[in-house]
Amino acid sequence: MLNVFVSWSGDRSHRLAVAVAKWLEHVLQPARPWISEEIPKGKRWSDVIGRKLADYNVGIICVTPENRFAPWISFEAGALSKTLDDSRVCPILLGMEPGDLSGPLQQYQCTTLTRKDMLRLVLSLNDLLGDEKVRRAVVVNAFDKYWSVLDDTIRELSAIVMPDDAAAVRSVIGALVSGGMPEPSPGSEAHFSSGFERHALYDVLTSLAQRRLWVFGRKNRKLFDKDHWSFLKSLPGRITDGFDFKVLFLSPEAEEHTLKCAHRVPDFCDELRASMRWAVSVMQRYSIPVDDCCRAYKLCRSIAIMIADDAVVHAPVYFDETGHAKAMTGCAFSVLSCNSPYGRELEETFRSAWQGAEDARPVSRLAM
Repeated sequence: MLNVFVSWSGDRSHRLAVAVAKWLEHVLQPARPWISEEIPKGKRWSDVIGRKLADYNVGIICVTPENRFAPWISFEAGALSKTLDDSRVCPILLGMEPGDLSGPLQQYQCTTLTRKDMLRLVLSLNDLLGDEKVRRAVVVNAFDKYWSVLDDTIRELSAIVMPDDAAAVRSVIGALVSGGMPEPSPGSEAHFSSGFERHALYDVLTSLAQRRLWVFGRKNRKLFDKDHWSFLKSLPGRITDGFDFKVLFLSPEAEEHTLKCAHRVPDFCDELRASMRWAVSVMQRYSIPVDDCCRAYKLCRSIAIMIADDAVVHAPVYFDETGHAKAMTGCAFSVLSCNSPYGRELEETFRSAWQGAEDARPVSRLAM
């Protein structure tokens, strides 16, 4: 039996995942595909995924132009790569070519949704069955019989014209440039409509970061939850090898107006201290040097920043009609290169906040 994990994100990707899973059961009968829509309501998504991956032999990732930068795709690709070797992770591309990919997905051997490529994929999956391998002629006959079913779905999904949300932006850029403004610097930037400060985003960043992880947060509670203890447990050895881990907390000793702006909860200072105590306890458990890695700032934060190696994830702080900061968990965010002009500004913003917090009371004492 061949357990096949099918990953997706977004409507077209989901419809493709369902079609591929059903089709594969007919073409290669020992295959047992599983897609994440089957997670029961109320179950933690990351927990279910983690347990499922332990039982799977191969992963198929359904990639479309609109989801190639999606956090879920990145997270599941990273989780698959930890569990399986690269030869068993198979992105299939709808409306894209392998050269269109960037980031972690680039490392895998991709499959385009052509008859030739899909047959090659099915035969390679059959090879993974070992003693249960189906005779090639039987696989090819089943493929020929059911190919039209999948091909119809591919054609239907390929014909869907996705809205070009960037058209308005391009028209404004064109008008500004023609009006005498300098052309914007080239570079890649991705925008996500939701998901900031979710566990899945931290999973991605802690998995990808090889040289540094900087977090300019407020309470940073989720970063120190058990979901990420494997990363934190590895930190002392990594720090010894040069890994740079920096976390900025909002100080409960900041000016009253700063604390009021940061949150409307009356006992917000108590929440800050409780989050710090929790972080300190977790870091001490794993022998992480708390006051080397954590500082407390007192300024009014206008942006939240997380930097993993040369990528910066950022989200603006929005305020309600009373002047209090709105909750950021799950909000929209953007990702861009630290080497871009704005990326360098964001990196400098973090450095300034870190240096400005140098003389504040240590986090280990603030947490008391």
